[in-house]
Amino acid sequence: MKKLRRIFCLILCFLMVLQTGTTAYSMELTEPKTTETKESETTETKKPEATETPEPKGPETPETKESETTETTESKKPEPTELTEPTELEPTETTEPDSNQKPETKEPETTETKESETTETTEPEPTETKESETTETTEPDLNQKPETTETKEPNQNPEMTETTEMTEPEEETEIVFGIPRAVTHIAALQNTLAEGFADASKWIVIKGSNSSGTAEIANGTFTVSGGGMCNGVAWNGGKLGANKFLISMDLTLQGAASDAEDIKVAFRSADRGQTGDCIQVRLKLNANKISVEKGTNNVGGGAGKELKVLTTAWTWSQNGTYGLDILVDGNTVTVYIDGTEIGSCTDAQIGGMSQDYFAVVGQYSTQKFAVANLKITTDEQKTGPEYTVKLVSATDGKMNDETGGTLTADVMKGYEGDRVKLTPSPKHGYVFDRYESFKEDGTGTDGHLPIADNSFAFNSKTGNVTVVAHFKTRVPGRFELFYDDFGAASLDPAYKTVGEAAGAVQKDGILTLDAKSGGANYLLLNKDVFSSLKSEEGYRISADIWKADMKAGTMQIAFRGADDSPNGRYVLVLNGDRALFKSAPADSDATSVDLVNKLFTFNTKKVHVELEVVGKTVTFFADGKEILSYTSQDDWPIGSTAGLYNMTYGSKVCFDNFMVERMPEKSAVDVKVLLRENGADVEDTERKGGIAELSAYSAVEGDEITVTATAKAGYRLAECYIEENRQITVTDNKFVIPSGQKGTLTVAVVFESSEPSGARSYYIDSAGGDDANPGTMERPWKSFAPLAGENVVLEPGCGIYLKRGSVFTGQQLAFSGMGSADAPVTVDAYGEGELPRIDGAGAVENVVSLYNQQYITIQNLEITNTTPEFKSVFTLNGNNNTSKNLRAINVSAKDFGVVSGIHIKNCYIHDVNGNNNAKWNGGIFFDVQATVTNMQLSGVPTKYDDVLIEGCTIRNVDRSAIKLVSSAWCNQWIGNDGGKPMNWYPSTNVVVRGNYLEKIGGDGITTRDTDGALIEHNLARDCRYQNTGYNVAIWPFQAANTVIQYNEAYDTHSVQDGQGLDCDHASSYSLMQYNYSHNNEGGFMLIMGGYPHTAPTVRYNVSQNDCDKTFEFAQGLPMGTMIYNNTIYSENPVKKGLFYLSNTSRNQNKGRGVKDFYVFNNLFCYPSSQTTYYGGEPDNIKAVINLYNNGWVGGIQPPTEEANPIVIADTASVLVSAGSAPETNDTSVPRTGSAAELEGYYLAEGAPVIDKGITVEQAIAYFATGDKDGSYNTFDGRSLSPSKLEEQYQGGWGTVITEAMDQQNRDDSIKYVMGTNFPRVSGVRYDLDFFGNRNTEGSAPDIGAAEYLQHTHSGGTATCKKRAVCEICGVEYGKINPDVHSFVDYKSDNNATCTEDGTKTAVCAYGCGATDTKTDVGSAKGHHGGEATCQAKAVCEACGQEYGSKDPTNHTGGTELRNAKEATVTEEGYTGDTYCKGCGAVLSTGTKTDRLPKPGDTEDVESVTLDKTEAIVGKGATLTLTAAINPSNAGDKSLIWVSSDEKVATVDQNGTVTGVKAGRADITVKAANDKSAVCKVTVSSVTLNAKTVPLQVKKSTAALKATVSAKGDSVASWKSSNTKIVKVDSKGKLTATSKTGKATVTVTTKSGAKASCTVQVQKGKVTTKSISLSSKKMTLLKGKSETLAVIRNPISATEKITWTSSNKKVATVSSKGKVTAKKAGTATITAKTSNGKKATCKVTVKNATVKLAKTSGTVKVGKTLQIKIKSTFPKDDKVKSYKSSNKKVATVDKNGKVTGKKKGTANITVTMKSGAKATFKVTVKK
Repeated sequence: MKKLRRIFCLILCFLMVLQTGTTAYSMELTEPKTTETKESETTETKKPEATETPEPKGPETPETKESETTETTESKKPEPTELTEPTELEPTETTEPDSNQKPETKEPETTETKESETTETTEPEPTETKESETTETTEPDLNQKPETTETKEPNQNPEMTETTEMTEPEEETEIVFGIPRAVTHIAALQNTLAEGFADASKWIVIKGSNSSGTAEIANGTFTVSGGGMCNGVAWNGGKLGANKFLISMDLTLQGAASDAEDIKVAFRSADRGQTGDCIQVRLKLNANKISVEKGTNNVGGGAGKELKVLTTAWTWSQNGTYGLDILVDGNTVTVYIDGTEIGSCTDAQIGGMSQDYFAVVGQYSTQKFAVANLKITTDEQKTGPEYTVKLVSATDGKMNDETGGTLTADVMKGYEGDRVKLTPSPKHGYVFDRYESFKEDGTGTDGHLPIADNSFAFNSKTGNVTVVAHFKTRVPGRFELFYDDFGAASLDPAYKTVGEAAGAVQKDGILTLDAKSGGANYLLLNKDVFSSLKSEEGYRISADIWKADMKAGTMQIAFRGADDSPNGRYVLVLNGDRALFKSAPADSDATSVDLVNKLFTFNTKKVHVELEVVGKTVTFFADGKEILSYTSQDDWPIGSTAGLYNMTYGSKVCFDNFMVERMPEKSAVDVKVLLRENGADVEDTERKGGIAELSAYSAVEGDEITVTATAKAGYRLAECYIEENRQITVTDNKFVIPSGQKGTLTVAVVFESSEPSGARSYYIDSAGGDDANPGTMERPWKSFAPLAGENVVLEPGCGIYLKRGSVFTGQQLAFSGMGSADAPVTVDAYGEGELPRIDGAGAVENVVSLYNQQYITIQNLEITNTTPEFKSVFTLNGNNNTSKNLRAINVSAKDFGVVSGIHIKNCYIHDVNGNNNAKWNGGIFFDVQATVTNMQLSGVPTKYDDVLIEGCTIRNVDRSAIKLVSSAWCNQWIGNDGGKPMNWYPSTNVVVRGNYLEKIGGDGITTRDTDGALIEHNLARDCRYQNTGYNVAIWPFQAANTVIQYNEAYDTHSVQDGQGLDCDHASSYSLMQYNYSHNNEGGFMLIMGGYPHTAPTVRYNVSQNDCDKTFEFAQGLPMGTMIYNNTIYSENPVKKGLFYLSNTSRNQNKGRGVKDFYVFNNLFCYPSSQTTYYGGEPDNIKAVINLYNNGWVGGIQPPTEEANPIVIADTASVLVSAGSAPETNDTSVPRTGSAAELEGYYLAEGAPVIDKGITVEQAIAYFATGDKDGSYNTFDGRSLSPSKLEEQYQGGWGTVITEAMDQQNRDDSIKYVMGTNFPRVSGVRYDLDFFGNRNTEGSAPDIGAAEYLQHTHSGGTATCKKRAVCEICGVEYGKINPDVHSFVDYKSDNNATCTEDGTKTAVCAYGCGATDTKTDVGSAKGHHGGEATCQAKAVCEACGQEYGSKDPTNHTGGTELRNAKEATVTEEGYTGDTYCKGCGAVLSTGTKTDRLPKPGDTEDVESVTLDKTEAIVGKGATLTLTAAINPSNAGDKSLIWVSSDEKVATVDQNGTVTGVKAGRADITVKAANDKSAVCKVTVSSVTLNAKTVPLQVKKSTAALKATVSAKGDSVASWKSSNTKIVKVDSKGKLTATSKTGKATVTVTTKSGAKASCTVQVQKGKVTTKSISLSSKKMTLLKGKSETLAVIRNPISATEKITWTSSNKKVATVSSKGKVTAKKAGTATITAKTSNGKKATCKVTVKNATVKLAKTSGTVKVGKTLQIKIKSTFPKDDKVKSYKSSNKKVATVDKNGKVTGKKKGTANITVTMKSGAKATFKVTVKK
């Protein structure tokens, strides 16, 4: 067979020569090149036009990477190959696509699932061209198939009778697997993108979930063997980036076809590894099927959407090897096997996908196949500039210093999009700290070169770059006992015992340990390491470990045992696929015991392991995740140890960062918010006064806790104190955990009512401002950085004003404070020119962010957020961001109560290339968070009230434009969000009005978790602009009483939903009225029935030329659906009919059955070929549709289900000009009937549908009783939540809808229609038609959306916003008058200066947005601030001008002494007068001094005194003591100065004391006659908690802390060496300026002690490198709590921390880290930063216990005995009571003393305060 294959390949090559005039190996070049030509210099050839399909839109410069030509620098400390863990893939097999099945919750929020149908594969796409329609090329193309094979049908065994006798050289007759093919049936393209498996680091081996088999790369081959779902291999190199490329490989089946089952070759994937959308060729081996699919969010996984089946007749041979080639060219994929073209698929979705990554994956659980000779090539040349990277190391802030480590990269140059993998290698005693990057001109990259996971991509914004790896001296951890980075020249002497030194190789910072040929090899740590461990403390052993290769073997880490022998130990064992705890006996001949085990993969991927030993329990963690735990039954008979073992010779294991730490106990810290009213502090459960949180919720003694308290408007912080111990002082909102603290501390935060201190507005000008300015209009700030200052808290009436024309790049606008109902805080523009622009540039997730703030108005801002990491040109289906969330405005709240008054108006939001895989990113978003533990909500119920989004333009935004509100306090169906309990606390008074949306990646406007929301006068065009899945322009979800009216929606893309409007499920009483929908690809209206949904109502709308289907009902049909008085027109038939029902399965999660629905008074205007039902489930929908009194116009025939059809052939006799409404809208104002437009849908004069309709009441009566003149009462459920309303008719969550129940619900559906129970929404009218006329003009309603006007409107006055109101009928008519306004409420523009009045502006009260500005008389502010002195006037802090008068009492400029005179023996002296140098005024007068004694008048020294008897001097500082001799005329005044300890302090003979080190020393001064005096000197020192602090420009941190050693000394000052780089306030708070660089910050104490740190100001955000928890293990009593603290590295990082518990039934954790014990057991608490850094704590929960020393005793009558307690849990438990069961026999006192009374027995019950009990049996004898 292989010979035949070879022969056939040669024939193909020969035919290609005949056809093209060239060989099969090279192309005919215009200018021949020599063999030394570089790959980048190859000549381009003209591509053949394979089909008539136009080339796909895409980047002009392909993003490719030539891995062969890049240079690789060897790392001194190479990282092991990283094998990424795969995402779980559903092994669903879909031979026929479910036309209505929507993917299950693909997105993070998982709460907005909608369902619609997908295009059936049997229906050809309109743009698809025939496979044979190729065109001639002007130059030969080696990839063009020879003519002799074009007409051949795909076949495993093609007829080859003409070639069977041909021979070829013997050495070419065999194709050896694993050796590159010498001859191929299709020539490789010239430039190699990826090749082979020789470099395993270029690949990610995917190990599927629950896999028991192997997936590995070895000897240039990738092999999958054995069970496991979704094993595979994925490209991990640079982006492939080609539009045309060829994938070639040898595929070998290792067994029968059924043993491989399903293989997928995935390409054009947006992401590495196994995630992301892709195109894939699927080889379904056991079905003989080969197809091309579009995979959704799962590379190689799942069935995907089938684009085309290429064949169902290809058979596979057992153990066969096949040459598989896949040619991808734009929109076309062609598959070849062994030279046979299987077929081609042309689809626009192929060319529209990303061009980045590649994978081969086996789909199902049985997999046995191998891939070799893989090569991916292209004929496209790299275009654009080639960029380079320069690598620099820095140590402890010193640039170009490799003392601390080196930096290497896999490539040093590349093109746009090419990725560079970095490897930082720290040296012994140092650790890698962070990256910094610079452009070629030396400026920072300003966030445009994100480095994540040690990788970055070249891009045009940064060009050539320099990347700096910062290393720093490693500082031992607070609780560290031992650490080894294996970077020293030899093994650490702390290893007391080493098995075989030759097998323990320490090189380049890695220990490689090999076993001995005869047994294990090991390193045993000296037990002295554990000598400082306290008895109550646990310990942690950790290390980074990995296998040096894939050889089978076993390693161990010992945690109990000896340090001089490997015998007798407890160990963790890793043997490749399992983790075990094992006990190895001291007797080497005895058998070891497996204690507990679990599946665990240990291979060449580095894993960080931790063993935590606390009490009797040991727990194993891998990369922060708990794997295994074991509790000893024998209380660990051997002592603590730490040892590393390799048990298998030849299977080497690598170790790094080996550490042992102690784990001290912690105390819990909690916070309580109180409100001070009438002198009493009352708990504020609703948080009326404010919000409080702690920096940590558990701590050890000596830890400092910071309290952050935020007062709401009208309140202020009164005080903070510790409830349990008022002796613990809270100073500056900080306190320290006292020594010996046990139990919980509760911080009481007290708020009290307060009057505002006065509104203060801040002005910011990016061009003319300076952050050193006061932020006034005259002297504005430059950036948002000062807003983060602790003194900047906005009060009611405050404003933040951004100068028009300003541009703020890479900054987030966030601030503290909030407004009030009558005085909101305003964020607005000032000045003239363009709107101020805030460009997040992808550096911030949310450009404008509000958190727990209310009464905020944001208006007149331009906001954009385009990250350079992904495509920034907004084209249809062009976004390739599937991972990074980006938003313009985000509003969030938690535990706040009711958040009121958030208004966002007139903002221009555009170009946000957010994450296509996450709905909750893009434009404007509101959410409410909550703590959910064990399906229980805790905290303060929170919602929004009075939300307005008005007048905004949102364009080019991915993925969503406006979404509000996602609330944890609202969940109406467990199947929708299984992580939250059922609850209903909706936001109210939500209005989205007058916004313009264009080119929105997914949904336009979604309101959810609301009651009574109003969406009106919005224009949404080009929604679902990206390939995002199921999206609609405007819709409510999980909402009650929503009104959507006066909106225009058109050109929504896709038929996966793709409608203009949607009434989505988990809702009730959703009303669609007065809307204009047209030209939407998916149709007019979607109505969902998957979750509880009641009474959706569609009335008085106009639909024109909406496509695909008119009404779609998905996942069921809701109870009480009513559709009436709509006019629906289409000039062409819609493919899937007027009514389309799909996916009506019934289960508790999704699909609530199919109910009767009601359709009347509608005009259906379609051509004669239009069908009413097509596709989906026509029989089901026919059974439930109730049609009555509808008009069927233009040729369409009514279905048999129509009870009273009105059939009219001539459309013109019914409508004035149907179909004449504009199909595009070049304005930003929606075209609706209320604006007197769309007149073509007026009823024509004499139309046969005038007065032919029925009222809603008549319709209800007819559908309920069959008599429209009867009566019927419907159910009013407007006050119920959607789920409670559903419970009225079919039960709630968990109820499975049976067929019988479904039938009953169909009969009852009319009872639950909306009818006239319209939503109670202010300002909404229900008595109008589409055009705003009364909807009943004549004797009966008309049919359709328009009511024929039977009178002429007159009277009334039109304004800028509203038409005139007819005096006859009371409705609006005519057009608006744009010149008629009402200006009433004038508000200050806050532009007054000190000397000139400002202006005030009123906004038109009618709501058109027009303004009127006039002078605000008397608003001049006057000068203020500054300080007048004796020399100068005060300088106004606002404008900088002098004002007022000098202050003669405020002297400056220093002082001088005049008139001083020394005393002599004959004259008195004078101390002198003090004068002000500035003004010359006398400040004080002197005093006289005594005459000096005459010579010879001497006396003996009676005493010596010092001016200080106690003093503090700082380390390194000096203090001068002054001695006085009495009497003053003593004869010998010589003195000697002595220090008692010169190691602490020295003193010279002038009395100057110098501090040497912290401590105490006596300084003694002696006279000649030994008279002396002593000063007790304390030398004080000060230390800082960081030596280096990274800080982002314009950011602040208060994390730098100083610790002063001496009591009585304190911090006196902080100073920066360069205030142009960083400033520091009096409390040590650091604030970076806009410049990058370094500065030294020095703290000085009052004693003169100093300490310094280096502050490095950088452009990029400071990110957390690692975190640790204050405890890695804790034991709690059931019901008790303890709070864990997070320790960040570096200290200035601020990422949000999220907390999770692995077992909420055992222990829960709050958002602040407070752990609460629930029941006995173990759980792992994980803290995770927003950038993915993790730390864990093992929590053991125990029940209270008490053990007695003895459980029985004997006592004689009249005698006593004492009950003694041996142990308790908790340890500090106390006895509550002793009780005797028979007091006549024995009594017991409160101290446990038992007294015998008479002969007999009695039981003494001991009850502890914890509730634990024990019984003591006492026997009394005579």
